[in-house]
Amino acid sequence: MNLSPEASEFLKTHYVGVISTVSPGGEPWNTVVYYVADNSGDIFFFTKNQTKKYDNLAQNPKVAFVVYDAEHRITTQISGRASVVEDQMQINQFFDRIDQVLDIESHPLPIEKLRDAGNYTVIKITPVKISFSDYSKPVVDHS
Repeated sequence: MNLSPEASEFLKTHYVGVISTVSPGGEPWNTVVYYVADNSGDIFFFTKNQTKKYDNLAQNPKVAFVVYDAEHRITTQISGRASVVEDQMQINQFFDRIDQVLDIESHPLPIEKLRDAGNYTVIKITPVKISFSDYSKPVVDHS
C-alpha cells in the first residue's frame, strides 16, 4: 500500500482507533481498540476470541478503521481486510510494541474485564484504501 509519510507518522504515533465490522445479519458494530501500525499502514490490535467483534470478523473480514486526533484535527480512515495473526514472531512484536506505548500494568485494559470472552487473539488489518486528512491546514483556493 502506498502510504504518505504524514499518514504513516500519524498512525504510528496514535494508539486508539475505532474498528467497524458487520454482523452476519448485516448490522454494523463499532469498537474502540488499542492498536499499533507498521510502516506500510498495516494495523494490529488484539481482542478475545469470544467477542462480537471477533465473531463478526470471522464471518466477514471487511472492516473500516478510523483514528482521529481532535486537538490537531487530523484523521485517517482505512478500509481493509482483517485476519488472525498466526505467526508467533509477529504476535511477539505486537505485544512488545503495545507494551511500549501503553502502561498496561498500571492501567489495565478494558478488554481484561471480559473474563469469559475467550483467549487473546492478535488481528491484522491489511488496508485496501487509506484516506488521510489534516483539517488544521488552511483551505487553498485554486480558482
